[in-house]
Amino acid sequence: MKRIILENLDYIKDLEIIRRDYYFSLLQNFVSERGVFILTGQRRVGKSYVLLDFLQDKKDIFYLNKELDDYNKIKTNKELSKLFWIYKKEFGEPKYVVIDEIQDIENWEIFIRKLFSLKKYKIIITWSNSHLLSSEMATYLTGRYIQFDIYPLCFDEYLYFAKTINRLETKKELFLEYIEFGWLPEIFFIDKKYKKNYLKSIKDSIILKDIVDRFWVKNISVLEKIIKYLSDTLWSLASTSNITDFFKTNFDKKLSSSVTSRYIEFSKSSFLINEVSRYNLKWKRILEYVSKYYFSDIWIRNILWYNFNFDIWKILENIVYINLKKKWYEVYVGENKDKEIDFVAQKEGKTIYIQVTYLITSKNVAKREFWNLLEIKDNWPKYVVSMDENIDWNSYEWINHIHIYDIDKII
Repeated sequence: MKRIILENLDYIKDLEIIRRDYYFSLLQNFVSERGVFILTGQRRVGKSYVLLDFLQDKKDIFYLNKELDDYNKIKTNKELSKLFWIYKKEFGEPKYVVIDEIQDIENWEIFIRKLFSLKKYKIIITWSNSHLLSSEMATYLTGRYIQFDIYPLCFDEYLYFAKTINRLETKKELFLEYIEFGWLPEIFFIDKKYKKNYLKSIKDSIILKDIVDRFWVKNISVLEKIIKYLSDTLWSLASTSNITDFFKTNFDKKLSSSVTSRYIEFSKSSFLINEVSRYNLKWKRILEYVSKYYFSDIWIRNILWYNFNFDIWKILENIVYINLKKKWYEVYVGENKDKEIDFVAQKEGKTIYIQVTYLITSKNVAKREFWNLLEIKDNWPKYVVSMDENIDWNSYEWINHIHIYDIDKII
């Protein structure tokens, strides 16, 4: 029992936790006296370490991490309630109730609703499924819970990790590592020769535990082929009809639109992929049926399909997208007349426009990349993002040009 009930989490004092200031501040500012704080995100993005960092100086904590429940003792709401009663009898009333990866407990929401109704505890829970919050609980806790997605490391955080452990590589060398092996905090500390094996094991875990087992997926091969197709078309618009045509042409296999849609939804729910809708700038409305897809972390995409020489701009787009989502922007693919804007991002009445390219090698290339933004006739900020080492112009006309390294600074 002591393995999964940790009275004061003394063991975390010996952990080397590098603080992720952005998420630590969110916890500090928003964990309320009488509410439920929910952390969501893909497996291994560091939700547990963000939690443990926050809890280091706290006392009177009921803490359950399902990943440490080796023998799967806690399976149901009733078993969780019994465990909580045992804790109170042995240690007294807790101030914090923290349950990590709660989705593995059947009817967990009954336990959370009961605790919430007592108005005694600060409740923090995490999970790895975006569809887990039932409509019943959402209704019951309307206005009383706060939900945040935890994303992998942005490049600024990656540089901070490197500085903290005294790594001596240049910024460029670290960036190349960043875009090849991805952004999971743990991957940063794994020897290069083991990184790909580690990432393959995480991919299998996400697909099997968070998609196949949870949604009773019968055809794993089809699921993986759909994900691989999306990884190859990262930069372009895709639809279910595109995917069904792809299967028919390449595998001589008929695949229904309904199956394709379900498998995409399952992948989205596990935070594997993210769907980005089109937004018509003239009519100010979202367009349906055709979307772009970006990965929550580029490592999954790179394992399935990776060629730095031919698709670096796709990876750069994915980096920009994740940075925008981390800062709570609603993100769309812009459509302005017959031209596409890579990202239209909106938050709290603010809009920014971003075009992403690999390198701007000439004035003609600059004109091509900047022109789409120049045709947008409003005063919101507009940026072109690239990997140019020596930027010959900080702006073109009145459009700002920045290095991908600095993307976190503009949003």
